[in-house]
Amino acid sequence: MQGLVSEVAADPELAKAYRERVVNRRRADVRSLVERGIARGEMRPDLDPEMVTDLLLVPIYYRLFLSGPPLDEEFGKQLVAAVIAHCRMEGNGPE
Repeated sequence: MQGLVSEVAADPELAKAYRERVVNRRRADVRSLVERGIARGEMRPDLDPEMVTDLLLVPIYYRLFLSGPPLDEEFGKQLVAAVIAHCRMEGNGPE
């Protein structure tokens, strides 16, 4: 996966295809979850769903493509907890 970064950077057609077939689909799925959380009152109404999507996905792609530490369950739990702590409505969920 790390080698893909160089290829995507050097090949605009590959970059476009990767964004359309992989990145944009994942972004849409995550954005939908964020929008549902906002609609249900579980997350603050002033949140920008695109920004929250970035906050969740960028660390994953950074690890996957650049830094190399594993994408394990513990990392996932820590990432989600950090983002949720910022995004949730007061009084919702564990502190």
